[in-house]
Amino acid sequence: MANGVITSATPREYAILGKLLPPGAAIDRNGLETLDPEVALEGSLLPIGGHKGFGLTLVWEILASVLTGASYSSQITSFGDPGRPKGIGHLFVMLDVARFIDPSEFGERVEDLLSRITSSRAREGVEIRYPGLDSARQRRSRLESGIPITRHNYERLVDACRRIGVEDLGLG
Repeated sequence: MANGVITSATPREYAILGKLLPPGAAIDRNGLETLDPEVALEGSLLPIGGHKGFGLTLVWEILASVLTGASYSSQITSFGDPGRPKGIGHLFVMLDVARFIDPSEFGERVEDLLSRITSSRAREGVEIRYPGLDSARQRRSRLESGIPITRHNYERLVDACRRIGVEDLGLG
């Protein structure tokens, strides 16, 4: 998970669109805040959560990059340079829940925690969400109603299938 206020793709995208970055998202090469996406590409993105977010980001950088022997910090080459390897590291942590707590109790406790979070009072018009909630809703919706596809993409899919000899797509 990237721990930046914005993703690393955002400055490139905003530069193309001629949009400014949100305040508090990036600094220039001198450490001064910038809203200019081009200037941000030469500087740095800021972490979520200020100094505490920086601390969490630093821990993950050490675990996913230093520990794994991957590139870290400014060693990682620009994503705008597709010809050079990035040397990006990954760390996957697996825990045997049963060594800590009964798995069914764990599941119940996680559900209770999420329920408490989503039932908290929020500002008018704000929905409290957690990671994975939107994906779960989308999955349920698509299982019930199907996967939406634009007419353009449908026609491209039908054309591609015909070219390889598939006539009955079963798409209705």
